[in-house]
Amino acid sequence: MKLARTFGLLAVIAAMFLGCGGNELSRVEEIGLSVYPANVDFDISARMTACSDACATYETPECSVDIDEDENEITLNASVCYERTTDDCPETCGPAIMTTCRVSALAPGTYTVRLHNDMTRTIEVR
Repeated sequence: MKLARTFGLLAVIAAMFLGCGGNELSRVEEIGLSVYPANVDFDISARMTACSDACATYETPECSVDIDEDENEITLNASVCYERTTDDCPETCGPAIMTTCRVSALAPGTYTVRLHNDMTRTIEVR
């Protein structure tokens, strides 16, 4: 039983690293706007990091959205894989990493957007 749990845990860890080659950024730090249109699909521009690793190559970020209409809550789930291309480059700040999160049409109202951990923002849908 203990051996099966160990192999199961190792499989989960391996899957996490194989999916992205070992490096993944999976947080949203900020969103661009605070007002969005009601009753039509819309995009939220989200900044994943203001300062990327200048020594890394990033893939195209992905974003999915979970909506809890009962609680007027939107959760942004963003991730991007990256590989550090060299270790002998200066540690400088690269460009911000941005992604676009598509939100299905919502009724007018005030919504809480969950970004990362306990970080939230409030938006108006009108």
